[in-house]
Amino acid sequence: MSADEGEKLFRARCSQCHTTAKDAPNKLGPNLYGLFGRKAGAVPEYKFTQAMKNSGVTWEHDTLFEFLESPKKFVPQNKMPFPGFKREQDRDNVIAFLKQATRKGKDGMWINYVVSVLGVVGFLLYWNWKRSPQ
Repeated sequence: MSADEGEKLFRARCSQCHTTAKDAPNKLGPNLYGLFGRKAGAVPEYKFTQAMKNSGVTWEHDTLFEFLESPKKFVPQNKMPFPGFKREQDRDNVIAFLKQATRKGKDGMWINYVVSVLGVVGFLLYWNWKRSPQ
């Protein structure tokens, strides 16, 4: 499992609808902060379908693994328009990322902070290199 690969997949296919940081807003889908160990349909201020609320699902690796393959098959009549990740490795990678990014006690934004700092450092190094005599 690779959380880095999972982050790439999440950003490309999930972040349009979901956030992972503490206190981040719900989007088309619910905020995923604190996902592991949470009952499906339990995010405050998000309007879930009755099917999701009554599914009895608790989100753990195994339930997410099955759900992410085919959300509509796992919880019929849920409103998630995502077709799923068909490759097992993709599902494992996204789950590895979610375990890090949604863990309670962390605000989930540390990844964005690190990426921002590295981006600034990279820019400064490039800028200094371009300014130096060749």
